[in-house]
Amino acid sequence: HTNLKTLELVANLGWTVLSHPLYGPNLAPSHLHLLESMKDGLCGQHFPSNYTVIISVKHWVTFTDSDFYKCCMQALLHRW
Repeated sequence: HTNLKTLELVANLGWTVLSHPLYGPNLAPSHLHLLESMKDGLCGQHFPSNYTVIISVKHWVTFTDSDFYKCCMQALLHRW
């Protein structure tokens, strides 16, 4: 019943539902590129609390060049 409501909502919004690709380690979404880059950007830092992790990640996301995100989205489209 909930699934039907979701499909109706999607149809009403005019969205297109894309089929989900099969899962496999070699077919992982390209968001891994984002995580790998973030890991490299935060490497070597010590985080004494969850709060400092959150602040550091927000800082990394905010100050990462917009071309990086454009490349991530293009890679995602390529994977589809």
